[in-house]
Amino acid sequence: MTRAGYVRAPDWPAPVRYGVAVAAALGAAGLRAALSGLWVDDLPFLMFVPAIVLGAWAGGFWPGMVTTVLGAALANYLWLPPYHSLRVTTVADAVGLVSFAVIGALISALSESMVRGRRRLEGLLHSLDEGFLVLDVSWRVRYMNGRAAELLRQPAASIVGTTLWDLFPGVAGTETETRLRRASAASEPVELEAFHRPVGRWFRTRVFSTPEGFSALLEDVTERKQSQEASLRLAAIVRSSEEAIVGKDLDGIITAWNPAAERLFGFTAREAIGRSIRMIVPADRQTEEDEVLSRLRRGEAIEHLETVRIRKDGTPINIALTVSPIRDADGRVIGASKIARDIGARLRAEVELARLLTAEQAARARAESDERRATLLSESSAALSASQLQLIDDLLDVSRIISGKMRLDIRPVEIHRVIEAALDAVRLAAEAKELRLQTLFDPSAGPINGDPDRLQQVVWNLLMNAVKFTPRDGRIQVTLQRVSSHLEIVVSDSGAGIRSELLPVIFDRFKQGESGSTRNQSGLGIGLALVRHLVELHGGSVAAESEGEGKGATFRVKLPLVDALVPLGDDRAHPTARQPVPAYHGPSLRGLRVLVVDDDPDALDLIATILRRADAEPMLCSSPPEALAAVQSWKPHVLVSDIEMPGEDGYSLIRKIRELAGSQGGQIPAVALTAYGRPEDRVRSLSAGYSMHVAKPVDPVELGVIVANLAGRSLSG
Repeated sequence: MTRAGYVRAPDWPAPVRYGVAVAAALGAAGLRAALSGLWVDDLPFLMFVPAIVLGAWAGGFWPGMVTTVLGAALANYLWLPPYHSLRVTTVADAVGLVSFAVIGALISALSESMVRGRRRLEGLLHSLDEGFLVLDVSWRVRYMNGRAAELLRQPAASIVGTTLWDLFPGVAGTETETRLRRASAASEPVELEAFHRPVGRWFRTRVFSTPEGFSALLEDVTERKQSQEASLRLAAIVRSSEEAIVGKDLDGIITAWNPAAERLFGFTAREAIGRSIRMIVPADRQTEEDEVLSRLRRGEAIEHLETVRIRKDGTPINIALTVSPIRDADGRVIGASKIARDIGARLRAEVELARLLTAEQAARARAESDERRATLLSESSAALSASQLQLIDDLLDVSRIISGKMRLDIRPVEIHRVIEAALDAVRLAAEAKELRLQTLFDPSAGPINGDPDRLQQVVWNLLMNAVKFTPRDGRIQVTLQRVSSHLEIVVSDSGAGIRSELLPVIFDRFKQGESGSTRNQSGLGIGLALVRHLVELHGGSVAAESEGEGKGATFRVKLPLVDALVPLGDDRAHPTARQPVPAYHGPSLRGLRVLVVDDDPDALDLIATILRRADAEPMLCSSPPEALAAVQSWKPHVLVSDIEMPGEDGYSLIRKIRELAGSQGGQIPAVALTAYGRPEDRVRSLSAGYSMHVAKPVDPVELGVIVANLAGRSLSG
């Protein structure tokens, strides 16, 4: 027990306590003998009363009784007649001796009771899960239990005697100080939550007024605050997601229904929540829902189940389902999170792809059957085949993106060369329509990291779209410029324009500016959808602008810049060349252990270099099994993991980690670092158990800030 202004009884071993008791009696006898000339023989027992108090304080009841007995014997022997004898000859001396013994016994018993009470109180205070402090009326700490010292990460001796304002300097002059002083004046309890920067933790503090000052209970609520923040982030992502997200319990009762689910199935959240999920399951597929619920109760996840569901109006809809179990703090499965995607467009694309492939095969057969027209058919079918193959390639790319199998070859890119290559590819088509191609490049635009082939595909699609819809003698302009922290590629034309009602959906799959039997241009409407997907995979965005039909159109692509990039020489880098590491100017991660998981050695080295420059201590793992073992043995502070890995992916890894006990690393903050940056990808990562979802390529400072936040580290340095 640590307390200023209070002299506590020491916890000495028995020999020391009894030695103090004997010394106290002998000391009292010596002092009484020294004062004999002044005291004569009156009150022979008086000098031994303080000695009894000292002996009882030092050792409790029995040491106090030792002082009492020894003091009585010395007083009787030295100062009661007959002197130097232990005989008691008068009634008065006998009464005095008995009274002295009774007084000694009472003092010893009282001291023993106080010692035991103090120890019980100390035991109670030190057993509290909350920190406990006692302050006087000047807000100075007079006592604190061990839990309070542990929470504040300071020894108790360095805190006792300091003021509350010394302990929490950030409180002085704030609304919190005003509330505390107002509560003090009114003798009312006050409760508040605040972030204590020196230890990087959130504390809930309850202060109570006492006659001597104040008492305070200190509770660490950091995990609760982080959980609340994560819940708010997840709720915002769920609300804004373009994919239907549904929550249900293990009986199939709907507990959550986001706006995208309302649009997909036709039921509002008010209509759906509280009802059985079977209301959207066709009668002939009810056993399928039984199997889903059975697997969920076993803790299994259902990945990409293609099935059919029923909308509110009774129409069937083709969807792909991903269902993940939801677990409570003890690891028990209590429900499920379901992501539903409309795959009708993809199925139509697959049918169209099959039709195109059949048509191409038929065209080749016709060409081979008529040798006399071989030259003519060769030229015409070459043009037809090129068009069809490009359409097939686009369809395959969209299919890869939808299924999450598109991978980017990220490396340093000189974006103006990418644009020039795309311009060269469309120049003949533009010249055939006598279109003017104009370019305006900002020399400061760059640097960026990306896949040069996919970025050229983006620019080529936008240029071909402009060529298709711009009439003869028209104009197409390409602008490259740097705007704040991003780069803009703007493709504008003087062509047919876009109706205002089509602007919000122009990048949707199978949407076209023209429709119906009067369409002037052919195509499936997937080029712009592919542009949007590829740009989003690079962490960017694309938007269309038009003042209306006949007034041209503008497409604006925004791509993020990187902090630093090694300049490219005349020789182009090999696709597998290691990505240069940007400079780091973020918060210090000194003392933090960070576990990094990725099957790509270059990606591992890049992230490790960034973390080392931030003074963190990284451990690198190339597979989820290796990472799972490291979490339990190495006890990292933060996990950074890729998602797509061979054999076992990042989703499986985080689910296994979350099944571990907290002492084994089951509650470790985790970052999903992945090339997929769509809202539904973020939802899936957070639902699986990750704390944050970050799209590649990651900015070094952003990575440092995220790791520092998840570890509860101050961002000031």
